[in-house]
Amino acid sequence: MRVSMKRSGAKRKARRELTDEERVKIALARYSPLREGKAPRKTKELQEIYHRDPSVISKAVVEAFRKGLVEIREVDQPQRPERIEELEQKLVSCFDLRTAVVISPATGVGSKLDPAAAADELHRRLGQALASFVSSSAVFRDGDIIGLGSGRGVFYTVEALRDFLPLRAVNVRLVSLTGALFAQDHAKKMNLRLDADIHVNLFGERFAHPIEVHELHAPIVPSDEKELLAIRKRTWLGGERRYGFAFPTHSLVGVGVLSRGHKLFEAVTSTNGILDYILKPIHPWLKSLVTICAELSSARYCPVADISNNLFYVKPPMDIPVSDAKERQIKKLIENINRKLLNIDDAQLQRVVTIIVVAGGLQKACALRQLLNDERYKIRVLCTDRETAQEILA
Repeated sequence: MRVSMKRSGAKRKARRELTDEERVKIALARYSPLREGKAPRKTKELQEIYHRDPSVISKAVVEAFRKGLVEIREVDQPQRPERIEELEQKLVSCFDLRTAVVISPATGVGSKLDPAAAADELHRRLGQALASFVSSSAVFRDGDIIGLGSGRGVFYTVEALRDFLPLRAVNVRLVSLTGALFAQDHAKKMNLRLDADIHVNLFGERFAHPIEVHELHAPIVPSDEKELLAIRKRTWLGGERRYGFAFPTHSLVGVGVLSRGHKLFEAVTSTNGILDYILKPIHPWLKSLVTICAELSSARYCPVADISNNLFYVKPPMDIPVSDAKERQIKKLIENINRKLLNIDDAQLQRVVTIIVVAGGLQKACALRQLLNDERYKIRVLCTDRETAQEILA
């Protein structure tokens, strides 16, 4: 019996569809030489960079313009801090990140400033770098619900976006992630409040089309549990029954540590009538927690950090011992405080599809590494500085 077999050609592997972010990258790569007065890149050159057929390259550029993802205008070039691509690639490969933005230190600036002012300057530059990335990518899209936290990194990002072309996403909703803490820059050089309600209004001005804004209009520590539940019920934090969503699709947040400069730390260690009144329901627990942090903290470590004002315990490096009893005490204090705060809660934060973190400073590295390793938090974009990135990767 003879069996004949029909030879067939090898199947061609189906190519993955381009994403909007890739369309933007290809379009920008094509026309970025215009900034230096040079001719746009040719399709063949882009083909070698992105390993795509010429037809796919051409279609990607056309669709990027047709969908309004990019446009060409003559504008003044805003300041862009130098980025360190090698560290960015290492962070992306080590953690589940889509993008890392790592900036180099400002030459000669930090040495002329006191530590608090130097940290503020660092976050201003981080904001510039993240704003540049946001303006040139497809991070935010039509129909997104974008939550904004408080603090310096978020403020400087939103502030820097005014130097770029308006974002063109439509049907966008902006939501405040946390109650008011009367946050300021750490050196207190600016008389500005860096609270989430203010950030959503500033960010709303950076869009080309009308957007919805949902503020909380309340302090971070309501007077009692009844008031806290009432505020959550009347705002988007209460769930989707009234507003149609229970958590944002994106969150732009900072990460802080409970040390000098943090608003909660300063409230305990300095006199401020407004904060004393607002924080009265948590003051005894907060005072104990600040005392422990002052005892255990070093230049590289602080035992308590927060993401969008949700406090969490930071596991120490091997060379910094923390007893089991002290760890249990810290966690109990954190639990008592967190349940009193008006915030996007931890369960809601874990459901956010894309978390964008902007934070820098060596003392935050342990906290950032812990968050990046925690699969419950979908941190997809990290903006930080070289020293912090190196410590995260160490």
